[in-house]
Amino acid sequence: MSKLSKLLLLGLLAPNVAALAQSSDAEKKESESPKPDAEAKAAAETITVQGTRAGQKPRVGIFGDQSILDTPFTISSYSRETIDRQQSVTVNQVLRNDPAVTNVTPAGGFTAHTIGFRGFPAGPDAVTFNGIGPGAMFSGALGQLYSIDHIDTVKGPSAALGAFSPSASVGGSVNIVPKAPKAEPLTAIMVGNREKSIISGAVDLSRRFGAGKDLGLRLNLANENGESFQGGHDKRNVAALALSYNISDSMRVNFGYDAVNVRNEGYQNGFVLGANAPVPKAPNPSQNHFQKWSYLVQEWNYGYGSFQWDIAKNWNFTIDTLYGERRGTILSTGTGLIINKAGDMILRPSRQGRGTNYEPFFGGNAYLKTSQDTGSIHHDVTLAFLGNGYDYKMSVGQPMTAINSNLYAPVYVDRPALLATKNGRLSRSDSRSYALSDSIQFLPEWNLLLAAKNTTLHFENYDVASGTKVLNQSDTVTSPVAALTYKPFTALTTYVSYVEGLERGGTAPATAANAGEIMPSIISRQVEVGAKTKLDQDLLVTTALFQIERDLEYLDAASNVYGQSGLQRNQGIELSVNGHASRDLSLTGGIMMLDPRVVKAGAIQHKAPAGVPKLTLPLLADYRIGAGFSANLGLYHFSRQFVDAANTKSLDPWTRIDAGLQYELPLTQSRTSLSVNVENIGDHRYWASAAQGQLALGSPEIWRFALRSEL
Repeated sequence: MSKLSKLLLLGLLAPNVAALAQSSDAEKKESESPKPDAEAKAAAETITVQGTRAGQKPRVGIFGDQSILDTPFTISSYSRETIDRQQSVTVNQVLRNDPAVTNVTPAGGFTAHTIGFRGFPAGPDAVTFNGIGPGAMFSGALGQLYSIDHIDTVKGPSAALGAFSPSASVGGSVNIVPKAPKAEPLTAIMVGNREKSIISGAVDLSRRFGAGKDLGLRLNLANENGESFQGGHDKRNVAALALSYNISDSMRVNFGYDAVNVRNEGYQNGFVLGANAPVPKAPNPSQNHFQKWSYLVQEWNYGYGSFQWDIAKNWNFTIDTLYGERRGTILSTGTGLIINKAGDMILRPSRQGRGTNYEPFFGGNAYLKTSQDTGSIHHDVTLAFLGNGYDYKMSVGQPMTAINSNLYAPVYVDRPALLATKNGRLSRSDSRSYALSDSIQFLPEWNLLLAAKNTTLHFENYDVASGTKVLNQSDTVTSPVAALTYKPFTALTTYVSYVEGLERGGTAPATAANAGEIMPSIISRQVEVGAKTKLDQDLLVTTALFQIERDLEYLDAASNVYGQSGLQRNQGIELSVNGHASRDLSLTGGIMMLDPRVVKAGAIQHKAPAGVPKLTLPLLADYRIGAGFSANLGLYHFSRQFVDAANTKSLDPWTRIDAGLQYELPLTQSRTSLSVNVENIGDHRYWASAAQGQLALGSPEIWRFALRSEL
């Protein structure tokens, strides 16, 4: 569809939408007390963006399932409705609605470390599946959302609240929750089109069987195939099965199996600046700036299960498990090294062949919970075990010839010959955590949460070529968690909390004088003071003041030695809203104001860390116009970001506007809707992020169309 036709489409719809809105207002004035049937119809018509709900109970690491309103941490939850309303394809696209999240991945691309929380980069293990690690298996820039029910984010050191992992996140973590069988039958289909010609189709089926409907089944099948906005080719296949069975009134089991295949051809990477290169103007994001022959293939096959047993009154035992494999092969052009203002750059291709696998990855959590009274004091005690691990094997190719190209006039070359690769183990990890927590209610309005977690991580690195073990490291730490909560009334929670986290230290890069040296483990600390309230229309408002401190690792420019020196301290305030502001208006998003500083670090002391904006503002509003129509508007703003540690180079602030329109057809036999969404109205060119010193290009104007029907 041409830009002219798109503008004409919006131009034709706009006056009709305005007229419908006026008609809807007039109808409301005619009758302040609609009949019950009309009331029910109006409720059925209401189309909202559902985000966090105060009554939901997301998985919060060592504490298990907890109420969002009562938990003394900042938590957000993004529902299936939010995913469908914005027609999101990846986890990262959903998280654009979170004010604490920065996205490192370039549009149309993939990077291993894809997001940041509260100004700190989040390693791949910051993402968990159904509360289980290791998260490196579920990258936020890849994977799929067809079999996903909702996505939760918890702010604070993920290693303190969840299982310890090699690359835990200091600022927060993400939990991906799969769909489960529904109480009522469901038959839903979706057909969509996005970017240049990516056609998608999906089926979602849910049924229950037996006299008591104790056996539940849910099946999701999906396929995507077509040309992406930068002229590449995307293909995605998904088959996901979920089963649930009520053994008795006190016992329940759930099982699931997912098979996912993703292939991206001509995918995009990030850029890095040479020592003397200034920040160039953002190029045309619809152009392939790398090589069209690059590709990335990933295959996931994994099963998961859970068992819940109400042992006795006030006693519950839960166990969750995960086991699977992730296989992949990559032909990459590497990041673009920009060497001057004209945009000249160098690409360094590399290859990971067949045999690059997480084979296997595994995880398991177990919780024993009890509620007891000791006199006038009430205790909610949880004993938890969290474990995960993986065996990572890699197929490494020989170095390829560098390619000279240009940011604004890419030079395309023939694909180089694919030389033989060497297969071998690269790393192996196994972590185990034991935690004990007690939520003590000593007065009706007051609650004290105390917890301690002991974690052991065993980590091994290998030389792929020789098979020699080059690192055999074990870390053990005990991390405290403490929080005091005050509830002056039911719908308001105030709290102060303290958590500590531990993460594995980094490795000196190849260019450092001490290349390959492993750094000691890093401790992070967070103090948070916050308040949460649920307003009349189910709108959850959360405000939090926080301070996070983390030991700093960096390459010293004078000595060329990579090491730990100094401290990064991020202080900020985060305000988020999720839910219904009125019957017809829903809001999702918020604002975060951050003061990120490097302290006690020589030449870069008092400088701001690279890629950390001081202000982020994502806000998505969805309004039910009436007569089956609803519209949504998204506003996304990032303030200036520095590119280098010395703060001599920076990205300009940017603001992006997204919009969407949905129409629910007046059908009696099905609930069918047509929707159109546009990202980056006006095709604004901008650098979206400079996190970790890597420039990520913002997306172009992208149109998405979908037809959804529940039969």
